[in-house]
Amino acid sequence: MDIRRVQMTGGSSYVLTLPKEWVTSLNIRKNDPVGVMIQADGDLMITGNLTGDLPPRSRVVTIDQGMDSQLLFRILVGIYIAGYNIIEIRSKDRIQGTLRRTIRAFSDQVIGLEPVEEEETIIILRDLFNPLDMPLDTSFRRMYAVTHGMLTDSAEGLKSCDQGRVQDVEFRDRDVDRLFWLISRQTNMILQSPRNAERMKTNISEVLHYLQTGRIVERVADHCVLISRSISMIEKEILTEEVRVVIGKAMAEADKLFEMSISAFFSRDMKKANRVLGTTSPLEQSLHQINQDILALPTDSVMVARKITDSIRRIGEYSGDIAERVIDFGVIPDTRSDSSAS
Repeated sequence: MDIRRVQMTGGSSYVLTLPKEWVTSLNIRKNDPVGVMIQADGDLMITGNLTGDLPPRSRVVTIDQGMDSQLLFRILVGIYIAGYNIIEIRSKDRIQGTLRRTIRAFSDQVIGLEPVEEEETIIILRDLFNPLDMPLDTSFRRMYAVTHGMLTDSAEGLKSCDQGRVQDVEFRDRDVDRLFWLISRQTNMILQSPRNAERMKTNISEVLHYLQTGRIVERVADHCVLISRSISMIEKEILTEEVRVVIGKAMAEADKLFEMSISAFFSRDMKKANRVLGTTSPLEQSLHQINQDILALPTDSVMVARKITDSIRRIGEYSGDIAERVIDFGVIPDTRSDSSAS
């Protein structure tokens, strides 16, 4: 830490000299303005960026013909989440069709990045959307709405054997992923610069709360996909109407817990969160009884039904995890203008 002494000039003004290296690196000249912001913890932040515009951050990815397409996709997602707004994919030879399709699939799935240049050996993606303009609350509410719809449609698919509705569940999981990646991206950008938190009217504690709870919601969506895949393997005559009804009731219980935990999250209602924690045990007991009852079914039916009940149990547990986070976060002052549940 560079320690500097505060001086007084004119009898009423306090003066602090700035590090020469910092001034030179930003090309600040005599009489140029700088921004001064007081932080919540009492620290003082000085910035040369008065407009708040995001400086360009670029990353070059070098690929070859034998590169695994799934690895490339995961690397691009990691770069996106890290907050880079320009990604250059380069290759010594012509980028083959499989990798080009992977890059297009990536740009289609994330929010903001678009291809702005494409040649035989290079593809450049640029962020045309400022992530700081999207409120965390908006992204999270959309994540929950999509996931809740996935869970509802899975239950309806089990009841009616509607394969079309079941298949749509897996397709919508992409929307949940892309929203969670956006929240992760915003989190990294805020951690890199506290000023970004001020622009989004949030703070580091709150954005981490959204990130961690968003991860739980994303896991719930994954289990909705597992449930839908299991349902798609069930022919109508394999499970009796009685079994379908009891599993459907358990799904409804899990859905209610999930909905209640998210409502507690938005309203920061610790009493409601505590009620969620007190309701997870009855769901566990219901699922245990269902698992005992289905043992009389054929082996294949038991295996598929157990996969469904296991995912229902996990959704109930995840709802409890959200409730615990609400209670843990309850002591932090609410900085949001609208904390009402939807």
